[in-house]
Amino acid sequence: MFALVISKWCDVPRLGRICVGGTFCGGAGPAGSGAQPRYRAQDIHNFLSVLSEQYGITTVGILAQSMGGDVGLRVAYNCPGKVNSIALLGSSACNEPVDQLEDFLEWVRGVEEFGFRGETLDYTLKVMLGETCRGDSERQHVVDDMRDQLRALDKDLLPAMRGVVQRESILEKLPFISIPALIFSGQEDWVRPSAWSRLMSDLLPRARLVELNNVGHSPILEAPNRVFSQLKNFFLTAP
Repeated sequence: MFALVISKWCDVPRLGRICVGGTFCGGAGPAGSGAQPRYRAQDIHNFLSVLSEQYGITTVGILAQSMGGDVGLRVAYNCPGKVNSIALLGSSACNEPVDQLEDFLEWVRGVEEFGFRGETLDYTLKVMLGETCRGDSERQHVVDDMRDQLRALDKDLLPAMRGVVQRESILEKLPFISIPALIFSGQEDWVRPSAWSRLMSDLLPRARLVELNNVGHSPILEAPNRVFSQLKNFFLTAP
C-alpha cells in the first residue's frame, strides 16, 4: 500500500472534501497481459505537480505499508520539497538477502501457478500477519478477512510481487531524505525484520522508530489501537 496524505482538508472539484490525495500501487517488474497499471516516481511527481498547480496543495505526506515503503522512500528522495513527511509500516530500504530471495521467488511462482490457494495461501498469511495475531481467537476476524481478500486476488498482482522481491537497495539515499519519518516495526515481522527498521531509523536524519511487541508485518491490522493515534498526530503536526 502506498498513499499520499494531505494533512489539511481541502475541497477538490469532482473529488469532494478530501484528506487523501491518491493511492498508487504496482510493481517494478515486467507487466504481463492484463496487469494492473504501474506507477513510477515520475508519474507520482506529475500528480504532485497537478495538486500544487490546480489545488494549491504544495506538499503531502506519505503513508506506506510493506512494498509501498520501497516506493515511498524513492518518491521522497526524487521529489524534494513536495513531500513533508513519511510513515513506514512493515517496510524496508534494502534489497532481499540472498538466503530469502529464492524462497520468495518460489512463493511468486506458486502464486503464478495456483493463485492464492492451499499452501501458497497459508504461506502468504504467515507473511502478512504475525504469529500472535494468527493464534488470537479474538482477532480471528482479521485472519479470516485477510484470507478472503487474498483468495479474491488474481494474477495481476504478480508484477508487484516480482518487483518488490527483486527490488534494489536505496539505503545510500536515506541520509538525504531529511523529512520527518515515523517507522513502525512489528517484532514478529520476519519478512521485514526489526533490524532492518533500526537501520532505516539510523540512516534517516529525522526518524522515530516504534517497535511493536506481538505484531507482524501488518501493524495497522494487527494493532490499530497502538498505531492510528500516532499516525494521526504525526501527519497533523507535519511541517
